[in-house]
Amino acid sequence: MTFVIVLISILSFNLFIYSLLLMIENRNQITMMEAKSIAMSSGMVLGLISGLYLMYILSDEIALATFIAMAIGSLAGITLSAPIHILAAMEGLMAGIMGGMMGVMLGAMLPVYDWDLMMKVLLLIMVIVLSVNVIYLYKKSKKSYPTNLRFFMMCTIVLLYAGVIFNLISSGTAIHIENVPPSHFEHGK
Repeated sequence: MTFVIVLISILSFNLFIYSLLLMIENRNQITMMEAKSIAMSSGMVLGLISGLYLMYILSDEIALATFIAMAIGSLAGITLSAPIHILAAMEGLMAGIMGGMMGVMLGAMLPVYDWDLMMKVLLLIMVIVLSVNVIYLYKKSKKSYPTNLRFFMMCTIVLLYAGVIFNLISSGTAIHIENVPPSHFEHGK
């Protein structure tokens, strides 16, 4: 995996922890429907990305990759919504299961040379989803945005997009064409 994928993964983990802290801090002000939406979006996107990544690592073990991806997505959905309501936790659990299964299916169907590009796109989607969750939770808590936080988030997002675009252009991934696409199970050997 490339440097950009590692960078986006670290940013996403930080955003997830930050949204969890905001959920716990403001649990009396968040409705069940809002908690369900936040848990569902986070559980789904984390299950999807972990499923694709695990399929890359465990290409010969589809059942194990599916189980682990479902567990990661479910854990993320439950963790975010459990402080609010049990039904919101159930929504996060089911969205994580569905996202994990879809991520593994996507990894099984994708040709090997498209995995790097798809992982970058999905990680950017995850950053956007988690950023929207953090921004909404800030608005819900009626706190004023610190100026340096807004500046930091905007610079980080711009740098992430620029890094991904630069990496795509420099590696030629966006225009990479093979005459005979390899089987998606050949990369694990």
